Amino acid sequence: MTYEILAFVGLVAAALMGGLWWGERGRRVSAERWITTGAPDKVEATTMVPSRDAEDRFEQASGEATDEMIERGMKELKADADLAGVEVNDEQLRKEVVQMLAGDDVLAE
Repeated sequence: MTYEILAFVGLVAAALMGGLWWGERGRRVSAERWITTGAPDKVEATTMVPSRDAEDRFEQASGEATDEMIERGMKELKADADLAGVEVNDEQLRKEVVQMLAGDDVLAE
């Protein structure tokens, strides 16, 4: 009789320990998901093609060089040329800055 009670108590203790282990494991996984995704539940993965609109807007925004950008680039190139002791005219500087802002290779000419 005592062995049966002891076996029953052992079974209950093992079930309790297993439940605590699985519960703690679930809590930990849930906390990690909360940190990475902002939600404790499993987030369904979705595959999406990148939006072409965003790329078009980026190209449009990067392709426009303002006069302020050109003047700032001319000042920087003029300062570098003066440090190197090279004579350059403003017309050539403007042309090179516009090419650089457009993404063209200035040295390719």
